[in-house]
Amino acid sequence: ADSHYLYKPMKEDGSQIAVLLMNQMDSDSQDLTVNFSDVPGLSCTTCAVRCIWGRKDLGTYTDSFTFESVNAHDAAFLMISSAEQA
Repeated sequence: ADSHYLYKPMKEDGSQIAVLLMNQMDSDSQDLTVNFSDVPGLSCTTCAVRCIWGRKDLGTYTDSFTFESVNAHDAAFLMISSAEQA
């Protein structure tokens, strides 16, 4: 696989989940998309997305979020929360 995703629930009700998106390609950057419906236990379809490492709110998205141009063997670390609670 060219990418790998890890999920960690931060709240028991599924309103906040940390997601690590990893680019496993050897030489190319790629856009990494997380579909909210694919995240086990995530309770929102319209979700607020925050970059944990960049300490920056990235906005509110419906159904999915794409982190653009993740370098080879690099990752994006996100906090995805219910937009109603953000």
